[in-house]
Amino acid sequence: MALMENEPQDFVLNHSVNDLKILEKFVHRTFNGSDCIYFVRSLKNIYQNHGGLQTFVENGFRKENEVKSALSEFTRFF
Repeated sequence: MALMENEPQDFVLNHSVNDLKILEKFVHRTFNGSDCIYFVRSLKNIYQNHGGLQTFVENGFRKENEVKSALSEFTRFF
């Protein structure tokens, strides 16, 4: 949270390439800075191009009307 100035949604939606450099030093167990940067960039793409997480997951759920399909779609795309 501190690396994103306690505004994670704003950071995800409005970061620049230079803003991501601060995340390079992030480490939590097996999740490192490169993973974090990839995660933030993927979330930004979902919010900008697919209506946000809720819409994205709901659309995946509607394909086969089950949670497994929603999670599978999310994993495949992410």
